[in-house]
Formats: sequence, C-alpha cells, structure tokens
Amino acid sequence: MAENTAIMKGKTVVITGASSGIGLEAALGLAKLGARVVMVARDKQLGLKAVDYVKTNSGSKSAELLLCDMSFMKNVRKLAADIKKKCKKIDVLLNNVGGVFGKHTLTPDGFEWTFALDHLAPFLLTNLLLPILKKSGNSRVVTVASVAHMMGHINFDDLMGEKKYAEMGAYSQAKLANILFSN
Repeated sequence: MAENTAIMKGKTVVITGASSGIGLEAALGLAKLGARVVMVARDKQLGLKAVDYVKTNSGSKSAELLLCDMSFMKNVRKLAADIKKKCKKIDVLLNNVGGVFGKHTLTPDGFEWTFALDHLAPFLLTNLLLPILKKSGNSRVVTVASVAHMMGHINFDDLMGEKKYAEMGAYSQAKLANILFSN
C-alpha cells in the first residue's frame, strides 16, 4: 500500500518549540505529509536552520518561521496576533514549547520560569487562538506533556515555587497543569 504523502495537504499546522527535538521532527513529518508548517522558535539562527532542515528533508517549501520567546506573556500575545495575520486558518496547534530550569527564577511577569514557559504560554496561546481554531472547522490542539505529570502536584499555596523550589517538581507541576488543561 502506498503511503499517502498528501494527507495534510491544504492544512496549516502551528508548532511551538519547533527548532529542535519533538517540535522539529513533528514539523518535518507534517511537512512530508503536505502540511504548511508555521514553526515557532526563540532563537533566530536555530529557527532558520530548523526551517531549512524541514524544507530540505521534506521536499516541501511550506515551512515558515515565527520568532518568540514564549517565557514572557507579552510575547505570547504578540505571537498570537502575528499568527492571526499570517494564517487564515489553523488546523492544528501543536504546543511543544518547554524547558526545565535548575534555578528558581521569576520572569519579568512574576511567574516561575518553568511554569511560565511550559504551561502558561501554551495555555495563553491556545486561548488567544481559539476563535481562529473554532472558525477553521475540525481543528485540533495538541499539547506535549511527559510522564513527569504523574509525579506532579499542583501546589496552589506555592505555585511559583518561592517557598520551596525543585527543578523536577516545577517541571512535573507544569506538565500536570498541561494535562489538566488539555482535558
């Protein structure tokens, strides 16, 4: 049976955290299936290299780059506006952005960095894009988590880890929040 390489033809997929790892490989795979992939990356050089990688290895020219450091909610709001300008529809939003930070650090917004990047950014972006996702018809939102969510506990008394911080505790809390939000 021949593989259907055009199964995503005419579909637009927005992928955050697309310059490496799961995001990059998802962009490559979806481009091979015919999708237009809008790749979001923080670093311009890595982002351009990733777009080139996808174009070269997929045979598709439908890979584009948007730059955004999603640790800052102001940037996420601008990203959503940029996506709305660039995309008439979004068939798939793939929330893949994430990181783990060994030291307790607050973003300028006052959020613990891991929670801000791993959970609040995808939460905000998804909600800002909901109108276009709904208008697009049979769209999907995929939020990448990990088995770390099973160790997670949402500590509402210390959500930002100011009393007690552990890097894997912060990560597992953010991933549990992703699972709860997705459900």
